[in-house]
Amino acid sequence: MFIEDFEIRSYSKTELARLYNPQVSDAAARRLLRQWIVYNEQLKKELGMLGTPKHAHIFSPRQVETIVKYLGTP
Repeated sequence: MFIEDFEIRSYSKTELARLYNPQVSDAAARRLLRQWIVYNEQLKKELGMLGTPKHAHIFSPRQVETIVKYLGTP
């Protein structure tokens, strides 16, 4: 799914994960997004440099921008 007017802003982990994986449950969408981040070493490293707390529930606009940079627009 491609969203033409995707806005870089704060998103909850669930909200962003659902944009990337709308066909699955919230929990499954979060797991998939987490797996994509873990398996993409550059993305994982860059998010780490931004100081992403492991248990945060919200992605900052900068974190969202970084995720989109590596995964593309949902």
